[in-house]
Amino acid sequence: MENNNYKERVKAERYDLIDKIKRLKKFMKSKEANSLSIFEKDLLKSQLNTMKTYKHLLDARLDWM
Repeated sequence: MENNNYKERVKAERYDLIDKIKRLKKFMKSKEANSLSIFEKDLLKSQLNTMKTYKHLLDARLDWM
């Protein structure tokens, strides 16, 4: 029972992360993001890559369960 609760929490976290990834990608294509400095754009790219890595880890965790 406890394992199912954990799995549901991981699924919920993955779902939320996917939503955040989509919103960040959309923002990165916006005019507002285009006006950011190169440094800030690089930070956003790093953030997106880190989020994608974390999603892959959640995917692997779910596949293992």
